[in-house]
Amino acid sequence: MALLVLTGWAAEPGGPIKTGPPPLKVDKAAPLLLEGPTAPPPDTPQKPAIPRIMCHDCHGNFLEEPLAVNHAKKEITCVECHGPSEAHKNDESNSTPPDVMFPRDRIAAKCGECHKAHDAPASAVILRWQQRGLQKLNPRELVCIDCHGAHRLKVRTIQWDKKTGKVIPRK
Repeated sequence: MALLVLTGWAAEPGGPIKTGPPPLKVDKAAPLLLEGPTAPPPDTPQKPAIPRIMCHDCHGNFLEEPLAVNHAKKEITCVECHGPSEAHKNDESNSTPPDVMFPRDRIAAKCGECHKAHDAPASAVILRWQQRGLQKLNPRELVCIDCHGAHRLKVRTIQWDKKTGKVIPRK
């Protein structure tokens, strides 16, 4: 007849059965959970930490988008260009536009409020042009974001006319 003890453990096979939890085995090579994540190897490139703001709850792609990241490093957030947009951020139906939007014909003027000159060398401009595959040949058609970032949502559920703020119906 076999004896079954649900809460016990055997110190050795065939040895006496003891009750209570088994002895604790510590793996000294495993990181302690209280220490948090382990540090990456020293040669791992680090992403710059940018302040997380409420806008990132819906616009998470801007945590890595170059234009937003470069501005955030200088503590310039979405609010500086797009206004506080309280109604926009509180609208769960996603039908209220931000306070300020920029149609293409207003982008250069807005950027020019802070960036008075374009100081990139011609070789850098041409390289960026080639990397981005820009087809525009008339310089008057270019705007800052043609080269500097992709300042748009990757997936858009709604689109507004940037001059009027009205919803553009889906086709």
